[in-house]
Formats: sequence, structure tokens, C-alpha cells
Amino acid sequence: MNITGGQYKGHKIYTLKTDVVRPTSSKVRASIFDVLKGLLGNFEEIKMLDLFAGSGIMGIEGLSRSFKEIFFIDKNPKSIKIIKENLSKYRNNFTVINQDAFKFLGTYKNQFDLIFIDPPYFENLYPKILEKISKNNILSKDGIIVIERDVNIDINKEIEANSFNLIKTKKYGNTCIDYLIVKL
Repeated sequence: MNITGGQYKGHKIYTLKTDVVRPTSSKVRASIFDVLKGLLGNFEEIKMLDLFAGSGIMGIEGLSRSFKEIFFIDKNPKSIKIIKENLSKYRNNFTVINQDAFKFLGTYKNQFDLIFIDPPYFENLYPKILEKISKNNILSKDGIIVIERDVNIDINKEIEANSFNLIKTKKYGNTCIDYLIVKL
């Protein structure tokens, strides 16, 4: 798998050879960052959270596009190992944490401008994740949440219940990408 844009475009990124990790396709990644450029503008001040980071590809795409700081969170030690291997050749504006996403969201006290959420699709984790982000004020007032989900999973109730607005949805085959902001 290769980085799709930015200063490290074309660099190879490794992933686990397992069904546990489901890396976002290059077409979808490129599209997400094109949409984010339009929504966020200058990437150089963006602090990003990559929850359920897997291989770390989404955060590494942000790193390649000069994001200010990136946090990679995953509870799987094998994922953490591959993320660290993938990051070993890049500059140090990232933090890799081997922790359950919910524990992290419950204890972290600062805010992020961009939160990428790609949990295991059919474990119904979206309600709890959005609740933790909302309750703990993890998203900055002008921030964006990007959710990757299966097209058959409906999260509209969770979005509304947690004071977020859905501003855009894009479908790519069986994958759906939602863009959320804080409800004002």
C-alpha cells in the first residue's frame, strides 16, 4: 500500500496480513484528503487523532500532508508494532499509543481538529465512540470527524444524539465516509 499524496507520496506502507486490519483503499484515502482540504484549508495547523489506527495509513497520509501533530491509537500490539515500523523513517510530530480507544477518549484532556474513526464495522462501537468524543469535548469547535463505515450501518441516531451535524457523506462501493462537525 502506498501513500497517495503530499511530500511522501508513493512511499510504501506495510500492514498486517490479517482479517483484523482493514486498510482504507487508496482511492478512498485520496478522496478523503481532497474533501478535507476543502473543509479545513491549511493542513499545517491540524492536530489529528487516528482511532483504531491499524496500519496507521490515515495518520501517515496526514503526516505526508504536513499536519502539525498526529496521535495513533490502537489496542492491538501487532498494529502498534507495524505503525512504529511505518513511522520509523519520518519526522517526530506523532505519538503512538497502545491503548483501547475508549480508555484514551476517557482520559485525554486536549482537543483535536480532525478525528478519523474506523472501528471494526459490525461491533456497534459508533454510539459509544461519538458519546465519548462529545462528552469529553475532544473535538475542537471547528474540527471534523471522519467516520469510515459499511454502507449497511446507519449511524444517524448516534450523530444526532451526540450533538454533531452530518455535513457530507460519500459512498465508494460498500464503504461509506461521513464528515461530521460539532452542532452549534
